[in-house]
Amino acid sequence: MSSPICNPRRQRGGSLLEALISIVIFAIGTLALLAMYGRAVTTVSDTQQRTDASAFAGNLLQDVWIKIERDNAGQVLPDSLTKFAYAAGGNACGQFGGGEVEPTVIAPWLAALRMGAKSLPGAADAGMAQVRIEPAANNRITVVVCWRNPIDGMHRHETVAYIN
Repeated sequence: MSSPICNPRRQRGGSLLEALISIVIFAIGTLALLAMYGRAVTTVSDTQQRTDASAFAGNLLQDVWIKIERDNAGQVLPDSLTKFAYAAGGNACGQFGGGEVEPTVIAPWLAALRMGAKSLPGAADAGMAQVRIEPAANNRITVVVCWRNPIDGMHRHETVAYIN
């Protein structure tokens, strides 16, 4: 059998059509990669902010552990623990406290949270940090750090520790 002879007129523009289709496929793939890259950047940023919030809470708990006063038997003195309390009222981010004076013992921590090199976005707003002290509950300390991410809104990190 002999192969059919192709008419050259019927094949005019065929390579142009193939080139356009390949460009469209390439463009769709490139756009998909760019979308994945944007989501990855957002995820990394969110993870970094959560890590920073955890570090801020951990730093305050470390300060409490170092600066706490104890009696001769090694028991925590409740009055020395309560001096770390800050903005104990309210439960929602942005609504903590109500014009409370910052305890001098945590003022450096609050300054770093609000304006430090690793400060969180929106953390300088009023009512974005809270330190609840509960001596009757085995010296429980709850540190809440909030921040407002411009991309996906309000975030909250809460750390609970017991100082004994």
